[in-house]
Amino acid sequence: MKRKPLFIAFSTQKGGVGKTVFTVLAASYLHYLKGAPVKD
Repeated sequence: MKRKPLFIAFSTQKGGVGKTVFTVLAASYLHYLKGAPVKD
């Protein structure tokens, strides 16, 4: 059974609210704790 990719995006109209940090933390959580394949 082939799995479909899941695309997740974080956005806001303001700058400097931590989008990059939140994205890295979410990717790390999905990869290391859930075992999901994460591509850059």
